[in-house]
Amino acid sequence: MSQAHHFPHWIMKLVEDLPPIHEKKNPIVAGLLGFFFGGIGLGIYFQTWKDFLYPVAVFVMASILLAPLIVVGPFLALIFAAVWGTVRAANSGPTSGAGHGN
Repeated sequence: MSQAHHFPHWIMKLVEDLPPIHEKKNPIVAGLLGFFFGGIGLGIYFQTWKDFLYPVAVFVMASILLAPLIVVGPFLALIFAAVWGTVRAANSGPTSGAGHGN
């Protein structure tokens, strides 16, 4: 019973609902923006509300749930934002064969 992707349904729904990023973005820049500025930096870089909202929501939840650890919650949330930005940027840009007649 081993499946490659064993995510809860609601997580898969969130990922599927993300708007495509048509312009190619730099994964390194996105990762750095995510780490240093969180969802605010990612929202501006990708120009989508969801890229702003999801990392900010994770930051708030981690800060509240891990409040006794003071620094660990926000740090983990910034790591999440950096990974989020890197993955989103790596998957950005035109898809192969999408109407390019060359």
